[in-house]
Amino acid sequence: MRIDALTRRVVLLVAAALLVLPVGTATAARSLPTKTTEVNEITVEVSPRRVNSRGAVIAIILDTHEGALDVDLRRRSTLTVDGTPWPVDSYQGDGPGGHHREGTLRFRSAGPVSASMRLVITGLGGTAKLSWKLPSS
Repeated sequence: MRIDALTRRVVLLVAAALLVLPVGTATAARSLPTKTTEVNEITVEVSPRRVNSRGAVIAIILDTHEGALDVDLRRRSTLTVDGTPWPVDSYQGDGPGGHHREGTLRFRSAGPVSASMRLVITGLGGTAKLSWKLPSS
């Protein structure tokens, strides 16, 4: 059986990618459910997209029918993974104001990922607290 040069290159690239990818260090976004809570007539919906040794990416949606959503999500959000606080790296999304906001918070890793994760958002006229049990690697 003869393998042409292009097929050989593709096989080598796939094999090399498999060697470089971290094994057992990522928590897939699909394995962590979206959670919703109500705080002071504000609906807070949180969807973890990625949590691993490189950091965390979390999508957030805020909705209200009363008042404006003026909270600074970057300054008012705290993520704790396995009891260790992870610093906020950035927030991208809708700015303060309005009745509906969507955005993504990114956190820098500050330790291993193994058992649990907790996100706390203050400044909503109350505190949103959401927790996840992380799946085993």
